[in-house]
Amino acid sequence: LLRKNGRRYDMTYVKICGLTCPEDAVIISDAGAHYAGFVFHEESKRNLTKYRAAEIMQHLSDNIAKVAVLVSPDADRIRMVQDMGFDCLQIHGHLKSEALDAAEIPIWRAYNISGELPEIEKDEKIKAYVCDGAVCGAGKTFDWEKAADIRKKIGNNYFILAGGLCSENIDEAIDILHPDIVDVSSSVEGACGKDKARVEEFIRKVRSHG
Repeated sequence: LLRKNGRRYDMTYVKICGLTCPEDAVIISDAGAHYAGFVFHEESKRNLTKYRAAEIMQHLSDNIAKVAVLVSPDADRIRMVQDMGFDCLQIHGHLKSEALDAAEIPIWRAYNISGELPEIEKDEKIKAYVCDGAVCGAGKTFDWEKAADIRKKIGNNYFILAGGLCSENIDEAIDILHPDIVDVSSSVEGACGKDKARVEEFIRKVRSHG
């Protein structure tokens, strides 16, 4: 997971989340994204069936890792996405013991930040921690000081920043928090799916930091 010879790459990686159509996969592949997020949550406007997700995945570059975004999944849901060939599990809500037991690929433990800081869960299967806004996919920022506190607690695990990131604030976010991965969805969308120009501009801004 973003390591070469046991060492972390000296750059910030980009995850484009919430793909909903094959055109989205082509856009982020051409733009050079590193991760693609597929949402499996019925309450989300970006929710996918496994059949739709499989169709989109066929148009994704082999260089892009596939992340299944789940909310309080059970073991059956974990096994379903693993069978589809996903590379990582991004788990919001509750991390059930049955889901943890079923996981055979790296887990990104996601926390939606609103009031009190969550208790940071530790397990050898958890390789990264995602700090997101209060509501998944809402495109709203949150108190980055709280994210900084979480960053201190996770040690050498990967730190992923989400929630309201856009081309206008990504420079500040990277300067303050130095995330290993930045995760964006709402701000790179157009009238129907991802917007090519917005995706390219966001990735260009991230790359300008090296």
